[in-house]
Amino acid sequence: MSKKLFKKLSWDRAGMLLSGLCTIHCLVFPALLALMPLWSVGFVLHEWAHPILFILIVPIIVLAIKKSGGDQTVSVLLLAGLCLLALAWLMHYWVGHTAEMITTLAGSTTLIIGHWKNYKQHSAQSC
Repeated sequence: MSKKLFKKLSWDRAGMLLSGLCTIHCLVFPALLALMPLWSVGFVLHEWAHPILFILIVPIIVLAIKKSGGDQTVSVLLLAGLCLLALAWLMHYWVGHTAEMITTLAGSTTLIIGHWKNYKQHSAQSC
């Protein structure tokens, strides 16, 4: 595999990994938080998880879109996923955990699909 192709594929892999982490955070963290004896520490960690994951996801999405070769489907999926995650982050403060969780799962799934399509497209081009 060429070095250039590996770089393209690695952004998509990183994007899928971070989107998966968002999903895991969304599903597991509330249960762990309920079990933690130091709830106040867990609350602070939970509050910082959203901006940190979002800050990590944005440049990966931008680079994946640049490396998508102009594929509009990939670009739309990645931008829609990013918008859903931003909406989920904002909803956390206004409508509660359930709506946030559903929106986060939708955004993460959309991002994973977009990165997977981009990954498959680049893999097919290398053959």
